[in-house]
Amino acid sequence: MKTKLILTLTTALLISGFLPRATAFIQRNQYKSRFLVKAGERLRSVPVAEITHFHILERSVFINDLQGKDYGIDYSLEQLQNMLDPRKFFRINRECIVNINAIESMYSYSSSRLQLTLKNSSKKDELVVSREKVSEFKKWIDR
Repeated sequence: MKTKLILTLTTALLISGFLPRATAFIQRNQYKSRFLVKAGERLRSVPVAEITHFHILERSVFINDLQGKDYGIDYSLEQLQNMLDPRKFFRINRECIVNINAIESMYSYSSSRLQLTLKNSSKKDELVVSREKVSEFKKWIDR
């Protein structure tokens, strides 16, 4: 009797569209929305929407924001991949995760790779999508 009631309720929720909306809500809220970083002697909370990319420099991981400032963080790129919404962030190579909203342009690059230019970035911020990730990246960006 109890099982039948649960199945009936589950079916009713699916039909009404509540369950898909609830699942989407839970998925949206499981990812980090901001990072606490140190800027000199101050602490700053950087919203994820203001982050253009995460990158490795000399064995340390940094956040780069819309103003072009870098902030060191105590997470690996592997940890960040699990903390970030995969609809908004993509790991383009071993050293970088980019925000889809920060990509200004894409160019074909040698050996079937892509070069990305990010918004509000200098020439040094032109990033390369590794050969192994190009196909997956194109699918991700074209959804």
